[in-house]
Amino acid sequence: MYAAAPSICGSCSLKPRCTTHSRRWITRHLHEDALDRMNARATATIMRLRRCTVERPFSVLKHIIFGNARFLLRGLAAAQIEISLATMAYHLKTMMNVLSGAAFTRA
Repeated sequence: MYAAAPSICGSCSLKPRCTTHSRRWITRHLHEDALDRMNARATATIMRLRRCTVERPFSVLKHIIFGNARFLLRGLAAAQIEISLATMAYHLKTMMNVLSGAAFTRA
C-alpha cells in the first residue's frame, strides 16, 4: 500500500480529478510486477501451444484418472501424493500406448 504525502497531493493541479481526500492511496499486490511480466509473456501463440501440450494431460488427470475434478485427500502433503500417483499412472498409460504391451513389459 502506498500513500502519497499530503504536501505532494495538496500542490497537484490534478487533485480534484484524482481524489477528494487529503492524499491518494494506491494498493498493489505484493507480486504485481511478477504478474505483469507473466501477462506480458502470455501471447496468443504461446497460450495456444500451452493448450495443446499441457491442458490435455491435466484434463485427463482430473476427469479420467481421478474420476472427478476434486482431490479425495485433504491437506497439501496428501494432495501432492495424490497428484504424484495420478501423474505416474498417466505416464505409465502413455508408455503403454507408445510401446506395445509386450515391449512395455520387457522394458
